[in-house]
Amino acid sequence: MHTEIYWGRGNGWAMGALVAAIEFGEGYKATDPHRSVYVNMLKQQAAALKALQGDDGCWRSSLMNATGYPTPEMTGTSSFVYGIGYGLNTGILEMDTYGPVVAKAWKFMSSEALQPSGRYGFCQPVGGSPEHNINKDSTSDFCVGQFLLAATQVAKLADDARFQAMML
Repeated sequence: MHTEIYWGRGNGWAMGALVAAIEFGEGYKATDPHRSVYVNMLKQQAAALKALQGDDGCWRSSLMNATGYPTPEMTGTSSFVYGIGYGLNTGILEMDTYGPVVAKAWKFMSSEALQPSGRYGFCQPVGGSPEHNINKDSTSDFCVGQFLLAATQVAKLADDARFQAMML
């Protein structure tokens, strides 16, 4: 039996690449002939991710099998917050639709995954399977980097009164 798996962190890297293609494509020109393709892909991915977001605000290692991988995974979650936040900050995505997605994820990221010690947990280990080895103490450099990218977009959203209300 073949089961398709859509890995969270792999899709997170793809979302980050879309942001880079939109932001820096064709020599930084908004007239990039491929820009509309990338923008539409970002919109489609954001819509699909919105439907897959967990009640705690996070996504799982396997996007389509949350029960098989029930622990939140921050590499993918951070990447998705970065990409959706970028979409909000640039007007590609609508605040009323996607602001709550980012707010919900950020609440977990900044209060559960980011611990008082400064450790950012729930990260899938480098080169490691997500099975039974993701917990509040598992971390990695690239996962922390994705968190910092997400934080740049959330910081920009913090000035928006609509987003502020979503964070309450």
